[in-house]
This record gives sequence, C-alpha cells and structure tokens, in this order.
Amino acid sequence: MLEEDDSEDSLELLLDTLCNAFGGIILITLLIALMSQEAHDAVAAPKNYRTQALIEEQKIVRLDDEIVIEQTLVSKAVTASAELHDQVGAVHWSVRQTFTQTIDLGLRLIP
Repeated sequence: MLEEDDSEDSLELLLDTLCNAFGGIILITLLIALMSQEAHDAVAAPKNYRTQALIEEQKIVRLDDEIVIEQTLVSKAVTASAELHDQVGAVHWSVRQTFTQTIDLGLRLIP
C-alpha cells in the first residue's frame, strides 16, 4: 500500500512538472507574440527634424481641410434647419387657420 501511494505521488509530481513546463512555454510564446506586435505597430522615428516638420505640416494641412469640410456641413445643416423651421411654421399656421374655420363653421350650424 505504501509503494502504491509513493507511485501516485511520483506521478502527480511528474504531471505537475509537465503542466508547469507547458504553461511556461505558452506564457513565453504569448509574450514574444505581444512584443513583436508592439514592435511592428510602433511608428519609425524620422531620421531628422526636417522630415518630422514635413510630416507635421502635412497633418496640419489635412486637419485644416477637415475643418473646412466640417464648417461647410454645419453651414448646410443650419440652413436646412432654418428652412424646416419656416416650413413647420407655415404648416402650423395653415392647420390653425383650418381649425379656426372649422370651429366657426360648426358654431354657425348650431342653432
């Protein structure tokens, strides 16, 4: 009985060692994959300040263009909103006139 417990303990120790080794290999593989992905995603620094200045200038021009586009869209939206407001006001006035006429007509029909 003692020998059987000894072999079970030895088997558990071997299994534990193998699981730890396998887990370590998985962990190292994941770390290498993450590190290589970060290295790939990093933007290479320009070799000199002139290149950096040109890149920044291009970004500024692109952002200026986006601002102009957004200002145009906002202007169009304000114009459309004003037109809709005018149309809603006209419809509201028309509905009110029709309602008033209907009430007047109904009051005339009542003896």
